[in-house]
Amino acid sequence: MKKALVLLFCMNMFSGMGYSIVAPLFPILESDFSITEATLGWIIGTFAIANTILTPFVPFLCKRFSRIKLLYFSTFFDATCTFLYSFLEKIPSLYLFLFIVFILRIIHGICSAFIGTLVYSIACTLANEEEIKSALGYIEIGLSLGSSLGPLFASAFYNLGGYRLPFIVLGLFLYISVYLTKILNENIDKEEIKEDPSFFKFLAYRDIILIFCALALGMIAFTYFFPSLTNHLTKNYNLNIGTSSLFFSVPVVTYFIMINLTNPISKIIGNFHSISAGIVTNIIGVYLIFPLPPFPKNIISIIVGLCFIGAGGPLIFILGLIELSKIVKKINGNYDKNTINDIASAMNNLFISIGDLLGPIIGGFLSSHFGFKFCCLTIFIIFVLIYILFLYYYDKGNNENNIEMIKLTKSLNEELYK
Repeated sequence: MKKALVLLFCMNMFSGMGYSIVAPLFPILESDFSITEATLGWIIGTFAIANTILTPFVPFLCKRFSRIKLLYFSTFFDATCTFLYSFLEKIPSLYLFLFIVFILRIIHGICSAFIGTLVYSIACTLANEEEIKSALGYIEIGLSLGSSLGPLFASAFYNLGGYRLPFIVLGLFLYISVYLTKILNENIDKEEIKEDPSFFKFLAYRDIILIFCALALGMIAFTYFFPSLTNHLTKNYNLNIGTSSLFFSVPVVTYFIMINLTNPISKIIGNFHSISAGIVTNIIGVYLIFPLPPFPKNIISIIVGLCFIGAGGPLIFILGLIELSKIVKKINGNYDKNTINDIASAMNNLFISIGDLLGPIIGGFLSSHFGFKFCCLTIFIIFVLIYILFLYYYDKGNNENNIEMIKLTKSLNEELYK
């Protein structure tokens, strides 16, 4: 299992690099093609649109095709799209640029849907119940490391060779994941999915909707400033593109640190309260990113806000996936372990992708029409409202101790009525 987890770690890391390198570099195209921040938000968000549309069908496709084959093609085209982004700057026509960039973002998003679902599903399958939080935390470290390296990679190679060089070098580097898929195939058991996965019926359950809100909000906090932060820093603080790119790594650093604390925190206060704490931490981070009064408008406040956003992520994303698995198992205990993990991972990826879609689109629209300050205030208010709903309506019986009590009560009732 350890070798397979290392491979999944590396694949998630490379995928994170391909994802995060876009945000600090794509705003450069805004001036080249005279596009608005709102349009840039749609370009960045198209990745998530494709991811969102395809993700619900991943469990079904896993039943029809080999997981390894799906990973193989996904990693190949993930690397290819990253490499081809380097040529966008040289496209002579605005309309041709928009056509090509949207096609590339769609393909990249489809690849991410497979990688993001299967990496976590395979990790859940390999780990037993006692190891699952640690295994998912390990995989999340890979994603956070890749997400933090992406902007650093962008900054370093942009200073060396301009817009094109970071995408060329990283695109070639990401082809390593294709080779890792072959090694992974030799180190996991070929266990077939026995059930015909039915994904959509689970989306009607209240607790799953509330977990959706938590996961989507967590991703919106990470992405709503993507179309605007670089311009905000360059215009208001006179920072260059290379330096501004480094700010996108700040939340990933604190995300990385918090991953190691997620398991101990959840053991003390439970999954529900841990997810709640993650949402509150994100709320504080959003408030500080502009920053809003009474906090001073300076770079330190922005960095602190980004740190808070990163710190809330693992509590939401790791424990959210575990809660989804428990809810799916509770709703339909007849599904085998692979099917439960595929459905839970697909829902997790879908909900995060929706947040990834809405974040840059909403952020780009609000910033473009009303300013970055109004954008941050609006996102803050939405977060507070959703947090209140989550706190009030989520079934606390889904935390570990209460689930065990439910199982025990059910077992005793069966014995009594035999």
